[in-house]
Parts: sequence; C-alpha cells; structure tokens
Amino acid sequence: MPGKVVCTAALVPHRPDHFQEIVEKAGFTFERKVVTPPTNEDGFIAALKDADVAISSPLTRKIAEALPKLRAVCSPAVGYDRIDVGVATEHGIIVSNNADYCLDEVTDHAVALMLTLARRILPLDKQTKTGKGGMAAVRPLMGGVHRLRGQTLGLVGFGRIPRTLVPKAQGFGMRVIMYDPHLTRDVGLPLGVDMFELDDLLAQSDFVSLHAALGTGSRGMMGMEQLKKMKKTAYLVNCGRGGLVKEAELAQALQQGLIAGAGLDVTDPEPPVAENPLCKMDNVLLTSHQAFFSEESERDLGFHAGDEAVRVLQGLWPLGFVNPGVQAKYNAKWAKK
Repeated sequence: MPGKVVCTAALVPHRPDHFQEIVEKAGFTFERKVVTPPTNEDGFIAALKDADVAISSPLTRKIAEALPKLRAVCSPAVGYDRIDVGVATEHGIIVSNNADYCLDEVTDHAVALMLTLARRILPLDKQTKTGKGGMAAVRPLMGGVHRLRGQTLGLVGFGRIPRTLVPKAQGFGMRVIMYDPHLTRDVGLPLGVDMFELDDLLAQSDFVSLHAALGTGSRGMMGMEQLKKMKKTAYLVNCGRGGLVKEAELAQALQQGLIAGAGLDVTDPEPPVAENPLCKMDNVLLTSHQAFFSEESERDLGFHAGDEAVRVLQGLWPLGFVNPGVQAKYNAKWAKK
C-alpha cells in the first residue's frame, strides 16, 4: 500500500541518519520537513498534512485533530515526552520509541556520576592541581568518602535503563532497591532487587537515581518534601529528565546540607542558565544531556525510527510500542481505508 513518512528533525552533522534509505527501500515515500521551534504546532500541522507516519515530531491535541491521515508517531530515542500518548490513543495513532537505545551509555554515565561524587574526584583533582595533593587533601574529606560496597542505590522508575543499571551497581557490591508506581509487587524483579514505596526508598538510599518518564504525574516529583526524607549523606543522580526535579528546591536543600550532593545530566531548561545556583556548587556535577552519547549510540539512533515507520506502513505493530492499548481503535479506524 502507498504511504508517506515525514521526519520533522534536521539532519545532524556527523550523525548517520538512514531513515530515508530505509523507508524508500521498502517502497514508501520519505520527506524531511524541518520544523522549529518545538512549540510551533501550526508548523508541525503544515509539515505533516499528508504524512501517514511522523518521525521525531511532537503530538498535541491540536496537532492530532488537524491530521486525520496520521497513523503513527515514531520517536528515534527513548524519550517521548513531547508526545501526548493519551491524545494519540484517543485518536487511533500509534506511538513508538527506541526503547533499547543507549541503555549502556546512560547507565555507564549514572555510575560515573556516582563514583565521581562518592570518591570526591573533583575536589581532589582541584586540590592536586593547585599543589595541595596527598593526604593533606584527603583528610578534610574524611566522613564524606565511603566505599560503594554495602551502600544502597534507590532507582526511581524501573524500565529498561534502570534494569540495565542493576547488575552494574551490584558489581560494586551495592544493594539495589526500586520504586515504580506503574508496577505491582507481583512483577518479576531481578535477583536481589526489592520494591519499596517512594518515601521508604528515599529514607534508605545512599544514592537516588531518577529514571522515571516525564509526565503530568512525575513532573517535579523530587522537591523539598522528598529531599528532606533522604539521608544527609545521600546523593541525587538524574539521567532521566530535568523536569523530574524542582531545581530551586534542590539548590536550597544542598545549601542547607539536607543531602550531600547531586549529579545531573539533565536540567530544566537545558543547558542550565549561568545564574542557576547549581552551577556554582562544588558538590554538584553537571553534564548537558550527554549521557546518551557514544560513537555506538550515534549509529544506533539512525536506524530504529525508520524501521518502525516501515513496520506500521506494512501493517505490523512497532517493536517499541508505547501505547498498545490503541490497537482496537487503530484497527477500527483504518479497517475502512
């Protein structure tokens, strides 16, 4: 059957993008219509007016209602917070993501942040470079440096990325616990992982690592109320989405010594503005949404969404199916086409 795929993201220099090759090889039409900024709903409506499948596009109610021809929206990466999944399901639109993308990269980055914080690498580096190395540099840090073995890592959210982090943390001898409001206690958990409610997880963890999807229920889920429940010696790590954390309240908590530090790959906005107090704190590590990156992950990114678009146009369900509850509505909507 005929079909058209439209990608609304620009080509990125040095990043392989095989979407067009994959789609056209399968016998479908491909077009790239770059839309900016990401809040430009009218721009996306105009770009996608004749698309059957969209790649790298947001989806709001206004966009969905204006595009009755649209069958699916495919995200090239793990995140799909620009897509209103409820609206998509309501309108019979499939949503897919690259669920297995950058699992090792993000979890390696989380471990790197934890190790750098736990071993106080940055202050030691700074002191050593200014001629104050040796034990004279270490002694002032006594009480704040501990081995990872025996410490507790609390995972907030328990999808593919935190599940990939489990054996890496256990390899350091850490105890791993998790919280995920979308899972029940009868769900199969990896060996040695226990499920807790959020408050209990915060109270027990030496490191709290955020991996929840960003939505209306999770936005700002880590604020002063939650940070007060953490140990004063604990660290917050966020390689998920910046919007999960109330940054002003995190800065306050750090200034008041309520927690020991934070390692953030994501902020809101990105990158953080220079006036953000987190940028001026020695016990805060900041990277600018780079946890996903490696030479290998860059190659992986260039294929998946094209493959997913072709699967939909061939009458198959996507592999990274975000909203499988859409199936009945989708079948009813497109059975007449």
